Amino acid sequence: CHINIPAIILPEVPCDGVNEAANMSETLDYARALSSVVPKCAASNVHLWIRVPFRDKALQSFQFLHAKCDYAMNLGCMLVIQDQWMDYYAPSSTLGPSSKTETTAGTYMNKPSNNSSSSSNNSNSIVAAAANLIESSSPSTHNTNNPQILQQVESEATKMASNFALLHRFVGCNCRAICINTKVFLTNKRGFPTLSRSYQSLFKTLLQRLGRTLRVLVEGQPYHHTQQMEGLPMKVEMDDTESVAGKSGCLTYLQYLKYLRMREDVTSVLDTEESKMETSYLDTLQSALQPLGDNLEFQIYETFERDPVKYKMYQVAIELALRDGLRLKLFRPHKNTIQVTIFVVGAGRGPLVRMALAAIANINATLSSEQGKQSNDKISPNLLNPKIFAIEKNPSAVLYLKSLCVSDELWRDSVKVIESDMRYLTSSANLKKYPILAETMEQKSRLGADIVVSELLGSFGDNELSPECLDGMQRSGLMKKTCVSIPQSYLSYIAPVSSMRLYTEACSQSYSPHNPMEGPSGKPAGTLQALETPYVVRTHAASQTHVEKLCWEFTHPVVHKENSRFSRMENADSDDGSIEGKVKRGIEAMGLDSIQSLECNSNERHAQLTFSPEIMDGSRFGCGYGPVNNKMEDIMNNFLRNASTRNPQKLVASFRSNTIHGFLGTFHCTLYQSRLEERVSANISIAPHSFSKGMFSWFPLYFPLREPLNVPAGASINCNIWRKTDVNPSESHGGGAGGKVWYEWCADVCHMDGPNNISVLSSSPVHNPNGRSSHVRL
Repeated sequence: CHINIPAIILPEVPCDGVNEAANMSETLDYARALSSVVPKCAASNVHLWIRVPFRDKALQSFQFLHAKCDYAMNLGCMLVIQDQWMDYYAPSSTLGPSSKTETTAGTYMNKPSNNSSSSSNNSNSIVAAAANLIESSSPSTHNTNNPQILQQVESEATKMASNFALLHRFVGCNCRAICINTKVFLTNKRGFPTLSRSYQSLFKTLLQRLGRTLRVLVEGQPYHHTQQMEGLPMKVEMDDTESVAGKSGCLTYLQYLKYLRMREDVTSVLDTEESKMETSYLDTLQSALQPLGDNLEFQIYETFERDPVKYKMYQVAIELALRDGLRLKLFRPHKNTIQVTIFVVGAGRGPLVRMALAAIANINATLSSEQGKQSNDKISPNLLNPKIFAIEKNPSAVLYLKSLCVSDELWRDSVKVIESDMRYLTSSANLKKYPILAETMEQKSRLGADIVVSELLGSFGDNELSPECLDGMQRSGLMKKTCVSIPQSYLSYIAPVSSMRLYTEACSQSYSPHNPMEGPSGKPAGTLQALETPYVVRTHAASQTHVEKLCWEFTHPVVHKENSRFSRMENADSDDGSIEGKVKRGIEAMGLDSIQSLECNSNERHAQLTFSPEIMDGSRFGCGYGPVNNKMEDIMNNFLRNASTRNPQKLVASFRSNTIHGFLGTFHCTLYQSRLEERVSANISIAPHSFSKGMFSWFPLYFPLREPLNVPAGASINCNIWRKTDVNPSESHGGGAGGKVWYEWCADVCHMDGPNNISVLSSSPVHNPNGRSSHVRL
């Protein structure tokens, strides 16, 4: 047991690639021995780390061992890099002062000696060109007319791409540490240890992915005994009696790795304020919020209000809606002003109200400037005069909103706070308590809502009941026919994920109370409920294995199918392209034929999706939270170009087996799409393909599988997911109070031998049927 490491490091799983039967037998014996030790270590909070060399076969052996140990939570892997098999050639800049085959760092132990300068230069050129090839989007970075050299370059680039894909899979296998042997290090011109370019890139990529929880070790005989510390990236304080290289002799190696850790491309990921704030949430499963069933605490409001991106985009969306409304002349003139009515539903502590007031102030400033230039008269310009209704059901938040109306003059003149569930806004009790609502309802065409703003989205888009809430608001009879909703639409996406850590965390939820209100003494939830419950999680030690796919869409306000945006797109060319035509089309697009269309609307959904084999195992998607990695995407595109033009068989050979532990749900939301300018919109997203950088209000929604599914090389994943409700919208004018909404999901692993020949290799049962384990209360 290493004193400074809270884990016991165990030998690697037998995997020599020669005698598979013997390896299997030894692995089973290893698993039997571990199975008796793992529970005792778990009780003492001791982790077990299995040494796993950086090879595909070794990783598969560890996955097999982990499954045989019942997916133990405290059983992780330590990535071991112990030879130069990945870098057969070394760039000349990293070679030591001598190219002789001595047993020193900077020379390859198993590489044949070749002192020919032309051969050495040729080798170095190949690696440099390969590194350039994977870091650029064009193969023209290596100019050569020698087809043999070009083929070697592409071979090296393919090998590097395979290494990044393998690293991506390691991240999902509960990788707790990385151990680098001193034999891997080279010697630079000043005599210090260094790594080749491909190893540097590999190490930095791993730091970017797991740097906040990863342990770094160096082992082996120290070959670098540098007696001078000058030039090192940081100062080292030590006793005079202690060697400059440290007691183990490996201090200079660790200092170099620390230098790589402090590189800008790593610190820009690990040392930001957002990164520090997320640290406590990494791979920590949280129950999804139930905003209708529970009142949120002020701490949750404060966390959400610190998001610098979300509310900025909301302000942009409100400004776009106001500008469109002015150009389309949808707002009511009143004396020397233009009256605009905004309903902020689910106002919380008022951040959206502040965004609405800021947007109106910007519009008025623009109007004043434009009208002042057009007229020399001292006539006051027609400015927007807002009437904002802040609708909130949480009593403590309502009290806070009312205090703002007292203390803030702008709020006092423009904002009316109403304590109510938005679904029952026009109930008899509310109409009696708030006469202004009755007046608005009676004169809807004149006083009704021009814009409805809400922030009811969940990690999966609709999982916090935004559709049911906004449908209830639409049924209230307070919205004009030209009323627009912010958000206008949101798309739910899902993608497979490989993560031993997420799966074991979900299994551990079985010991949590079945009813959180009962506290620690409550009845345990049990394994079935724990693995049939979606969780909000900031994914970290996880690997999204495929591109996310669209499940379904919700739009607001709900309109007839023939008046939907798809129908409008088909008739988009019916006008002559003039501003008059655009205005006419915009008015038609905003209108609702009838509010009665909601009576036959259902918020249930079903999606059947197929995830085909992914090149590089989806490494460009990282952990499933954050934007697509452009570097990995360039590597993949180069590999595809080379394989498709020179060796198509490489595409099939590049696929590797993997293990799926569940699915990640994300969303893309269009807050507002301009009706007059098709390319102008305000969007927020946590889907990797359109991720909003800097936004942290939402983490993905993890749908676990009761049993992980092994996906052989070249196999596809079929996923079915349903959104279900036990309330018929035509039976409840109030939006379905007292009911519930839940998700059901299942997955199959299939091999497609042809377009009509599909073999099912493995499958999972339907999870959470009829909402037996988890649901959201209406």
